[in-house]
Amino acid sequence: MTWALEATGLIWVGLRQERMRSRIVGYLLHAASAFSLIAIHGVNTGSTPIISGDYLALALLAATSFTIAFLLHVFAEQCSRPERYLSALAIGLGLLWWFVANILELRAHTAQEQHFAAILLFSALTA
Repeated sequence: MTWALEATGLIWVGLRQERMRSRIVGYLLHAASAFSLIAIHGVNTGSTPIISGDYLALALLAATSFTIAFLLHVFAEQCSRPERYLSALAIGLGLLWWFVANILELRAHTAQEQHFAAILLFSALTA
């Protein structure tokens, strides 16, 4: 997940210095970090809630996606036209990672009959 953090830093530096190349590398590195976690490593839940398994990695991926969306919003003047749509995409991906991480944890560490109530409570608290 350090790739996701480095990608966010590259995007921030690219926006501050108005350099398109570092922003593109940051976007590609962030996509590679998500691909690496999902496709190559696979997502699993551990025996201990939150601290074992991939919950923290998915939560960090969600946080970096939200941070990228915020940076694109703040530096909207420096963004090219296609980059302006990336802000909405980053928010969507952040929500996706956030819900995947938490729903997997809830399903793995709550009783079968409590899954629906736990997911409903989590969704309400997120909203």
